Amino acid sequence: MQRRAFLGSMAGAGGVALSGCTAHGGPRRLEAPTETRSADEVVLSFGPEEDPVARSTLRYTDTPITGEILPIQYYMSHREGTTVESLRLSIRAPPAGYQVPATVYLAVPQNGEIPNLEVYADDQTGTPIVEVADLGLMGEGTFGIELYVDPTVDTDPLPVRIQLASRVAERGLLGRSYDLEAATRLEMVRGGTDGS
Repeated sequence: MQRRAFLGSMAGAGGVALSGCTAHGGPRRLEAPTETRSADEVVLSFGPEEDPVARSTLRYTDTPITGEILPIQYYMSHREGTTVESLRLSIRAPPAGYQVPATVYLAVPQNGEIPNLEVYADDQTGTPIVEVADLGLMGEGTFGIELYVDPTVDTDPLPVRIQLASRVAERGLLGRSYDLEAATRLEMVRGGTDGS
C-alpha cells in the first residue's frame, strides 16, 4: 500500500510510556465497547465496566479553527499497568456517497513529534488514516492527538465515521495483550461556519 503524507504541524496533547511484553496465546480481541454520548463527546469503553482495559474519547466542537476546518480531539486512557502499543484511526467525512472525502490534518503533540507516525490515504477509498505502529515511550500515560477536518461538502450536521484499532498490553513477562477494534459516528453541527 502506498502511503502519502497529508500534513503535520500545529499543537495538541501527548503522554509518556514504557513498552510491555505479552503472554503466550495471542492477544484477546475486544470489539464491542460500551458507548457513552454527550453533546460534544463520545466515549468508548473496552472491557469490564468496573475496570475497563481502555477508554477512547472523541471530543468535537462546532467552532472552526479557520474557515470551515473543525477540530476533533482524540484521547486514550488505559488500565494501570498497561501500555498502548499501537493505534490506527480511519476518519471518513462524510462516511459514504461522496467520491472525495474530507481532508484530515494532524496536530503535532506539545512534547514533540510522535515516532513512527504515518498519515496517509487508503489507496482504494481515499479515506484518511492516522497510524502509529509503535508508540514506544508515548504509550504509558493518557495519549492524545488533535485532528482537523476540512469538509468537502456543505452537509449540516457533518457526519464523520471513525474506525479505530489499537493494541494495549499489560507490562511484565506474563502480561496479556488486547486488540481493540471499534467504529463510531459523529454528527458535527457546523454552527457559525456558513458565514451567517
